[in-house]
Amino acid sequence: MPIGFSKEFMVPILKVSIDGNARSRADLTSAVANLMGLNEEERNELTNRGDKTKILDRVHWASYHLSRAGLLELDHGKFKITSRGLDVLKEGVTAIDQNYLRRFPEFITFLERRGKTKRVGLLDVVDMERIRREIEEMHAAVVAEETPSDQIGRAVQAIEEQLAQELLERISASSPQFFENLVVLLLRRMYGGFKEASGQVVGRSGDGGIDGIIQVDRLGLDVIYVQAKRWTNKVGEPEIRDFAGSLLKRSAQKGVFITASSFQNSAISYVENHPIKIRLVDGEELAALCIEFGIGTISDVTYSIKKIDPDFFGGE
Repeated sequence: MPIGFSKEFMVPILKVSIDGNARSRADLTSAVANLMGLNEEERNELTNRGDKTKILDRVHWASYHLSRAGLLELDHGKFKITSRGLDVLKEGVTAIDQNYLRRFPEFITFLERRGKTKRVGLLDVVDMERIRREIEEMHAAVVAEETPSDQIGRAVQAIEEQLAQELLERISASSPQFFENLVVLLLRRMYGGFKEASGQVVGRSGDGGIDGIIQVDRLGLDVIYVQAKRWTNKVGEPEIRDFAGSLLKRSAQKGVFITASSFQNSAISYVENHPIKIRLVDGEELAALCIEFGIGTISDVTYSIKKIDPDFFGGE
């Protein structure tokens, strides 16, 4: 049978996850293929671009939206069904699409946030057939007046959001040492420092809660201290308070606390009222920054969109 839209894989994903085991996206795809009884030819059918199989592509998108609705959760880079996902299965649901997912507040928030940030950029990691399908599927309610440029912007945004989640999965599944190195590399690149002296990993026993040091200028007069936590649970106020204490001991003025998860409200409030400038970066922002500064990602395909050159016709 032909491989269908990503929405057709949402229920099968929940069904294979009912055992409560955490699965990587590759293992999830294999389990879904087995459940659906796909033959070898169907499993190996490629997208139009030929860079991946269609079933892997569809499972990527389906699991992404299920997690945005709180039916799946990430556990160290692997997908695991939530209690909400189990409740949905108990309802006996036979089909899940975007309209169904709108009953969950997290998914509504996700859609609203996406609608507020339209932007057009380079089309990286693009399957044009998939773009067309995803626009139709995820934005069925888009008004008729929307221009092709708006549609491309929406498609690019959807692709980058999916890429960000996949990147965060990889980061969450990495070792603590790898995570610390990634964070220091990112900050070095953000501040324009590419020499070893501009940033170093210092995380070790007795480090006092400091995992990295970034020298913003060559003479080391402006220094940022870093703590990196590859956690799945939310970071609370006690961890931020300990980090602030480490900064005070060093008479530091700036600190960055980066996690692969998120922060409790108490941690955010603590930072807002602290005299030292401490910047909190959660997993979602971390993934976006990695994409922006080329950490763990590469450009795949770039499309150039032409427009009229007004200077050429200026003499008319």
